[in-house]
Amino acid sequence: MTTRTAAVVEPSNSRNIKVERRKVDNEQRTIVGLKTITSLLKSGKSKINDQAKIMSWKKNKKSSDQVFALLELDQMGENLFTNPKFKTWLKYVDKTVKVQTKSAMIATLTAKYGDDGLARLLQAAKNGRESKLADMLQTEQMWVWLTGTKGKSTDDIFHLLKLDEGVDKVLTNPNLQAWDDYIKFYNSKFDVKNPTTTFDSLKRFYGDEKMAKMLEAAKKEPTTRKIAMKLQTA
Repeated sequence: MTTRTAAVVEPSNSRNIKVERRKVDNEQRTIVGLKTITSLLKSGKSKINDQAKIMSWKKNKKSSDQVFALLELDQMGENLFTNPKFKTWLKYVDKTVKVQTKSAMIATLTAKYGDDGLARLLQAAKNGRESKLADMLQTEQMWVWLTGTKGKSTDDIFHLLKLDEGVDKVLTNPNLQAWDDYIKFYNSKFDVKNPTTTFDSLKRFYGDEKMAKMLEAAKKEPTTRKIAMKLQTA
């Protein structure tokens, strides 16, 4: 299916965004990197065992990717964030990566699941008992998208999350919310005079007529009615 690709004008202060990101990493690592992560990783019973494993891996100079594989975390699927081994891995990364710790976590997770797969896992986890951890990692994923070597626009993420596979599939794509979150995140970091919305962006890609038909049909279905109403009134 052919979609409309909107021209993207990158904000002029992208350099300032990178400076802001470095400032957060350098000045707030003690606050965010240690307090937040540590508070999320307290595990009680497994603490001593985890420390022994971490010391051994560190001594043998295991990379975060290698430890991820050793813990068989690539086989966890949707249970990844609730598995105790995942927190062991996070502890290892936090102790061995001293610069942009959370970015290193996202790099490994993206290599394993892809941008869209990771976004989907995080979105699902935000509704579970590890919601704080999922929120932290999702925010980091959005920072990586925004400040990477080739900073990604909201249009780039639309394609990255595979929301361009047809207007009829948009509302059932679990990454629609992840894209909406990124649009809000993006707008908050740039001084945008006319910030875009998810609904307006979808109309640019698929056209007014197709969007109108899709929304009318979606409002008749119990599984998509709520999303369609929310999207149309946002």
